[in-house]
Amino acid sequence: MNNVHTSNLDLNLLALFAAIYRRRNLTLAGRDLNLSQSAVSHALARLRSRFGDDLFVRQGNTMQPTSMADRLAEGILPGLEMVDGVLRSHATFDPATARRTFRLGMNDYGGALLLPLLTERVRRTAPGVMLHVMNATNEERGRMLEDGSLDAVLGCYFDAGSQIRQTELLRDREACIVRRDHPLAKDPLTPERFQGMPFIALSLSVSGKNVLDMVLERTGHRLHPVVTIQQELAVPELVRTTGIAGTMAERLAQKTVHGPDLCIRPLPFAGAEFVLSLYWHISRDADPGQRWLRTCLTEAAASLPGLEQCARGTAGEE
Repeated sequence: MNNVHTSNLDLNLLALFAAIYRRRNLTLAGRDLNLSQSAVSHALARLRSRFGDDLFVRQGNTMQPTSMADRLAEGILPGLEMVDGVLRSHATFDPATARRTFRLGMNDYGGALLLPLLTERVRRTAPGVMLHVMNATNEERGRMLEDGSLDAVLGCYFDAGSQIRQTELLRDREACIVRRDHPLAKDPLTPERFQGMPFIALSLSVSGKNVLDMVLERTGHRLHPVVTIQQELAVPELVRTTGIAGTMAERLAQKTVHGPDLCIRPLPFAGAEFVLSLYWHISRDADPGQRWLRTCLTEAAASLPGLEQCARGTAGEE
């Protein structure tokens, strides 16, 4: 370790070290750096020789860092991110000629409301740009932004952390979807009428904690989910088929709830409103390409009608 100096160390090896540390996988690390499997193995052997430590040991399908690798990462990763940020801040991005893939994390909500607008703009102004859209739970989003698996995330109810930047895209509120023969379809809705009512809930977490629990955790109200799903677009058909009340975002309900057998009713709970935000890692803040992508997303969100304007067309309201 005492013989390791930057003067005789190939700094490309540090980039590989960072990629393996983040990905915990040699194949994915090589893919990030456009290196073959043999090149990755050879470079890892050089790293191990330089530092006199295995650095990464195989456990199942992952490469887990040793204690020395953890110590090295504390200095190497921030340093590489700083250098990368400086280089990217002086780079240029021309949408008309760019050949690049952007990886976005978004669920059904963003996919239905903003992805069509974003795709249309990208195809019109940047024909060589590809979008790779993935779903990710709240627990996965921070890690995927940090390790570069995602360039940006659209989401809400997300504890971003100090290394994640964010900007508000739009506001919405949770709504109730019911069949017209359901008890909640008529008469004024009150919190008491929801107490103990079976319903279909949306979850953004691997823990299964649903969105309404997060909305109501400070109000003292407790609801009774009998189905918890991450696929928000499945709610209308589940409600139609089972007769159970469902919850989903009002803007998405406006777009997807059709037919005379279903109606949309506002939830009678204070705090049912939420904000959809755009998140990205601080290390990619100055990247011209990602700044362009974020501008496309914020402009797409700004082109949507306001929430009150949407509410005037609520399906099924008498």
